[in-house]
Amino acid sequence: MTESHGRGTLNLPEGSRSEAIRRIRWLRHHGPTAFSSGILPLSLSIQIQPHAPNQMISSSLRTGTTELYAQHGGIDTFRRLIDLFVEQFGCQYPFLTADLLRQMLDAHGEESFLLNCVAALAASHSDDPRVAVQGSPKHENGLPWYNRARSMMGMVMGIPLRETIMGFVLLAAVNMAGVPPGESWMTTGIAVRMAGDLGLHLKEMVTDSSESLSDSQVFGNVLMRDLVVSLGVGRPTAFRLEEITRTYRHEGESLFECAVSLMLAHAKLVNHLNMRETEGNRGSKIQRAKQELMDCYNELPQSMRWNAKQYRVHYTANSGSAFLEMHLWAMAMLTMSSDISSSMEMIELANAVDASTLLTLPFIAHPLYRAATILVDQIEELRGVDVMGDMDQCLWQSFRQPCAQKMVAVLQQALDSLGDYYHGVKWISNALTKRLQGVQHPPVDTQTGSGLAQTVFEYALPRRYRENDACVN
Repeated sequence: MTESHGRGTLNLPEGSRSEAIRRIRWLRHHGPTAFSSGILPLSLSIQIQPHAPNQMISSSLRTGTTELYAQHGGIDTFRRLIDLFVEQFGCQYPFLTADLLRQMLDAHGEESFLLNCVAALAASHSDDPRVAVQGSPKHENGLPWYNRARSMMGMVMGIPLRETIMGFVLLAAVNMAGVPPGESWMTTGIAVRMAGDLGLHLKEMVTDSSESLSDSQVFGNVLMRDLVVSLGVGRPTAFRLEEITRTYRHEGESLFECAVSLMLAHAKLVNHLNMRETEGNRGSKIQRAKQELMDCYNELPQSMRWNAKQYRVHYTANSGSAFLEMHLWAMAMLTMSSDISSSMEMIELANAVDASTLLTLPFIAHPLYRAATILVDQIEELRGVDVMGDMDQCLWQSFRQPCAQKMVAVLQQALDSLGDYYHGVKWISNALTKRLQGVQHPPVDTQTGSGLAQTVFEYALPRRYRENDACVN
């Protein structure tokens, strides 16, 4: 008997059957910088598969995967997905060069954990009919490789390798395309622990120049992923910033180093915002951290500063997405009040040059959401202002409100487009819709836009949680 497992297949013993879909509920803490702060109720649909012996699970996964890769073109499809990854995402992950990935494919084929993670992320942007299923959301294209990578996680966690760390970093991005919502948080945490175990955050661990560059690139990606995931759920970063001795220059000509340096400055601010500090000088710490971030941003070299010409230069050099992301994040943290004109100019320019650039950046959903909520607050404030008798103020309000509404529509469209490629963004887009409807703290809806259920073997879930609407905490 064969049961569906994502887009793959799972062979179960004859006579077995999957149980009906159940819903499991839990409470999750979201801090001040989260999309929705507070203690929020979450729910997840699950489909429980009957227990199978360990060797049966291992064998069935291998069998299903072999059939799956034959269906999707095998190694040839892998090569195309590697090329697509390097083209669309390469500037964001400098350690993962085309040469490295091709060498791994020649040496390990479809058995590589990292390559399955690469393929899972790239597949959502593929138009190859062997990858893209007509009528299905793009974020489902990568499920075969994503499921394969997940089946290998237990085996790769024992030995910390740069390649394994990068696999978990990529999975955190792919997790934006699925459920449960905490999985991106978990996979990022594994990457952080592995990087710390190898001492990638320590300057004194540098022994060889070529190895040092690889370590710096890998740790930079871990650090940036740790920040954006932590900011999204409103928690301090997993890495203790005071323990990081590896340095990145924000005044140099390396886009990646500039971006990591800015993210380190971001992290200080995010941690002060999300930590439960008992000292009375929390406000002054936040202001100092914000000033440090502003100083870092203002000290960027001319070639790294935002303007239309520089964006086009980076776009032509195939680094436009990394350049855009660096500046959108800076604007998100520096314009916490009312001025979001710079962010809107960046988005409009990126769309004018090539709208697909935004679609390779799942984690810019947070800056987009932040900008939109600032505008919603302005609209609500304008609606509540009495301008009777003040003609100048009346004219100004009649101009500002439609402009703000138009900008919110642009941001909503950007989030909706991202949501087609990364299912997790649909929750954020839905939260913005509810915010527009007047809900101050929109709930997190893990089921928005998807009828999929998370498949688990029954041994992974204690019996008391198998009843429908079971509560974890």
